[in-house]
Amino acid sequence: MKIVFVPFKHNNDYIEINKEAISTLGLRPVPFSLKALFESSIRRYPLVLNWVEDKPYGSHLSGSQRFTTFLKCILLVVMGAFFFSRTISVRHNFKPHNIEGKGLYFTFLRGLMYKLGYKVVSLEEYEGGGLHHPLYLDDEKMEVPIEPCGSEPFSYMFFGAIKPYKGVDVFLKTWPSDRYLKILGKCNDREYEKVLHKIILERGLKITWENSFLPIERLNKELSVTNFVIMNHLDNTMISSGSFYHAISFGCNIIAAPSKFITGKGEQHQFVHIYGDLNVDLPKFEAAYVCKNKVRKEAKSRYSRQKLSEKWRQLLLR
Repeated sequence: MKIVFVPFKHNNDYIEINKEAISTLGLRPVPFSLKALFESSIRRYPLVLNWVEDKPYGSHLSGSQRFTTFLKCILLVVMGAFFFSRTISVRHNFKPHNIEGKGLYFTFLRGLMYKLGYKVVSLEEYEGGGLHHPLYLDDEKMEVPIEPCGSEPFSYMFFGAIKPYKGVDVFLKTWPSDRYLKILGKCNDREYEKVLHKIILERGLKITWENSFLPIERLNKELSVTNFVIMNHLDNTMISSGSFYHAISFGCNIIAAPSKFITGKGEQHQFVHIYGDLNVDLPKFEAAYVCKNKVRKEAKSRYSRQKLSEKWRQLLLR
């Protein structure tokens, strides 16, 4: 059976990983098209939507393009309700990352999917669950040891696109001046970039910032030799974090500010360290460091590809 999966291609590995998990069930993910729509009117395929309510807020869209995208999303959601056997919407964010104003497009699309009977699932249990975010290595690779326990001195890294909602400026204001930190990620916001450079300069921080987009192979290599990954997403922005699952796939401990997501993960995992004052807390986190192989073993036990496929089985075949 075919499963219409939207979007079908994306620069985030999340899409390919989930398509593979669905394929292991003997199902075939296909992109949305007029052909798929026509076939589904007869054979009744399931439809899975990711990020549809976020699409009108693309960072490179003009005002008119956002409105046009909004209309296209309405059409997709309405056609989905009438031409597919079951409709599933995966919630990724509490609000779009590039939202300005009240987010009327987001609110309307979200309400429309509820009204039309879409099954709305989340990537995290605290927000309803139904799915879980995958790790960035398959189950076999998660079994391969990548370093012995007890690596010192400890290394720290922040990675990913540099955006205000990730709160980089917030944690830099209290980052200990005697700890070296590596930042790997592109900042496309010139004003925000200036803010970060000013904090680094004025506080005399020991920071190396590679302000560019890293190929996945290079990023994975960096994560494999890093002890701690810093996260500081502002609360009530994202429901789940790909950075979290990417980091623990390579055995990194997580240091993060409190949020609904991080608080939940802190209750589940000893390798998640929630800070109040970095200057006070960092030595305690170093003393409580969980070695990479233990992190990866625990991560696989909760978030394996096998368990992800089972989640899709429950959504698509029951």
